[in-house]
Amino acid sequence: MSHEDLSNIPSTSSIQTPEINRYSETEFYGSVNQSNDGYIGGYHSIHRLDNLNHQHGGNLQRAFEARIGGTGARTLGRPGNNDISLDKHANLIVSKMERDESLMEDSPSAEELRRTALRDMPQCLTVKRKVKVKLSKSVSKKSKKKTLSCYKMFKYRTSMAITKLKLDIRDLAYSFELWYSPLKKIEGNFGTGVASYFKLLRWLFLLNAIIAIIAFSFIVIPVLVSGEGTHQPANSTIIWDLFTGEGYLTNTVMYYGFYTFNSISTLGTLTYSITNAYFFSMAAIYFVSFFVLGVSAAKSYRRSFIETEGGLKNVFANKVFCGWDYNIATRNAAELKSKAIYHELKELINDVAWRYRKLTFYEKSITRIIQFFMNVIVLGIMLGTGYAIWLFLDAVPLERGTRIIVAPVFINLVMTVMPMLFSFMIKYEDYKNPKWALLVTLLRTFVLGGITVGVLCVFWLSNDKDRSECWETSLGQELYRMILFDFIISVIFAALFDCILYGIYRLTDTFNLEFDIAWNTMQIIYNQTLFWVGLVFVPLLPVVIVIKLFLIWYIRQFGVLCLCKPSSKTWRAAQTTTWFLVMTFLSFLLVGGFLGYVISYVPLSSSCGPFRNYVYFIDVITHGILNLKSNSTLWSILLYITKPGVIALIIIALGALVYILRAKANAQKDTVAQYREILKWSAKDKEFYYFLISKITDGEYLHKFNDKSINPELHPPNLKNPESGDIIRAASSSSFIYQPSSSISVIEPTTPSLSYDYVSSGTEYALKKHL
Repeated sequence: MSHEDLSNIPSTSSIQTPEINRYSETEFYGSVNQSNDGYIGGYHSIHRLDNLNHQHGGNLQRAFEARIGGTGARTLGRPGNNDISLDKHANLIVSKMERDESLMEDSPSAEELRRTALRDMPQCLTVKRKVKVKLSKSVSKKSKKKTLSCYKMFKYRTSMAITKLKLDIRDLAYSFELWYSPLKKIEGNFGTGVASYFKLLRWLFLLNAIIAIIAFSFIVIPVLVSGEGTHQPANSTIIWDLFTGEGYLTNTVMYYGFYTFNSISTLGTLTYSITNAYFFSMAAIYFVSFFVLGVSAAKSYRRSFIETEGGLKNVFANKVFCGWDYNIATRNAAELKSKAIYHELKELINDVAWRYRKLTFYEKSITRIIQFFMNVIVLGIMLGTGYAIWLFLDAVPLERGTRIIVAPVFINLVMTVMPMLFSFMIKYEDYKNPKWALLVTLLRTFVLGGITVGVLCVFWLSNDKDRSECWETSLGQELYRMILFDFIISVIFAALFDCILYGIYRLTDTFNLEFDIAWNTMQIIYNQTLFWVGLVFVPLLPVVIVIKLFLIWYIRQFGVLCLCKPSSKTWRAAQTTTWFLVMTFLSFLLVGGFLGYVISYVPLSSSCGPFRNYVYFIDVITHGILNLKSNSTLWSILLYITKPGVIALIIIALGALVYILRAKANAQKDTVAQYREILKWSAKDKEFYYFLISKITDGEYLHKFNDKSINPELHPPNLKNPESGDIIRAASSSSFIYQPSSSISVIEPTTPSLSYDYVSSGTEYALKKHL
């Protein structure tokens, strides 16, 4: 057949008669029904485009229409004039699905599989409804032929009821999530950075609520019911005692000194030991805190650093196309969700812009020098602050009437003002990413809080235990005042100051009040640290902390929503929550070290408390509970395990484990990148092949077979000196070759295929075809 005859053959796209179209489509579906892999109505047909193209001549348009359930001109649920009916289409799909025995079983698992298959099927809703009805009828007919036993039917119905109950309970739990609506409102208007602070606040509130329940149930209530305790008269004002923690409160269940070592008679000969209850309750509280904090910090670290080591892909596409919540039913919720997506997109764009920002050598040098000197200045300020606190406490008169108010006010003023100074100094260190500025400020404030609490603990232990008959109660009173005045100064006074600033900004038309995440976060971490130090000496302190955190939530919420504006620099808080939890966990470990020293080396008061019959706290374990002798093997093992060196080795081992996990993630990052490159090039190859197949199917190969854009290998390369040899690259190859002879060849693919060589014969090139 000549080239003119080939050019006159009509292509498949040029056939427009309804009869031929109807016949071709019917024949197409009939042929598909005979094959498992190429069937377009199959419940996984979206993944079978390769087979579909291969089997039916490679018509890419028809394959695409098969994936979406019809032609491009078809509307949803309305078949076109040239299309098969929806009923016939549904019958074809049902006949295919009936071949899968796992789908046609009359069981809850098979029903779940059918539901999943219908949900994933790339068909319109009308077809899915018809398929569902037909499948239900087919399953019911088969089930009549094979009746299930009563036991199996009861088991299936019970499992389905339990599954449905779990889903209902989960939905109910989500609807009763604490402070869910205010948190979403804050996140939608101010971004994930501010929301991370409120998430940490809510998390600590729930943790302390659990601790309060344990302490109140096993320590306070039994003593109140039995009437046991050390009762001493106190003449003072109750309101003033609420601020000082002394007077009337000294002889109540608030403090350690009120509890006795007696046992409470319960039923018959059974007794309730207050000493054992106090010890085991405190041990359970600290163990629960350690476990919850450790697991939460580890999970957050794994989610934020290890699992995302290779980088998140397609974050913009996921946020744009999958970020909307289709359960939203009100206008306010839709506007809030829209704002949240807007802020998250701004955060993502800021992260990308910061990652690709390039600094000159001069800019980097100036920035590093400024940051170095700022860090030196901040370190000097921290050490000077700790020394000033020690001098102040030592200079204040020893009479408790003077120190009751002055000491906590001064220390809380320091912890309120110094973090503000750090936040002010960080602006001049030129951190381009706001996230790094926040982390540096958090670290500095954390170190300052650790120095402050350490100085206070050392001063109290070196002075109060020598001047008080019950130093445990005196230390508890000091910590109670610290927590109370921290609330008054850093929460109430700070909120009033923000209101004053808001009024000034409104009058001057310069509204520029932003929420300081670092300062507010470290305030609640500092508050939690004081709580863990004082819990042993103040059993009712968890109740005080719960009330304080509850009030802080609503005060901060009012300040954020009514007084503050969104930050001018947006940033993602994906890893910020991890840093918050890590710092909280580190503060708990530091407190654990302090309490370990108190338990092991500080003598107990002999006139108060449930452990007055013991010399040290640790004697409660060794002599009271385990009944160990000083020369026993178990006692020697316990002493060895609790040595500082052994504990340090355990901490180092845990740190090494974290480092190993992170190193493994780093090692796998390159492998993941290579696989992604392979998938990307594979997709490009498929796209190229589909393009050629569609061109061949439409008949364009008859006219454009020699087109250089389609078959560039058919055209001789433009070489200046082919006799001396040139380097060329094949169209579908990933390697270069050098051919020094006069014959310039293209490297053949690994699989047998048609290729061409250009053979030089003087001034012309001859095309040589071979396999």
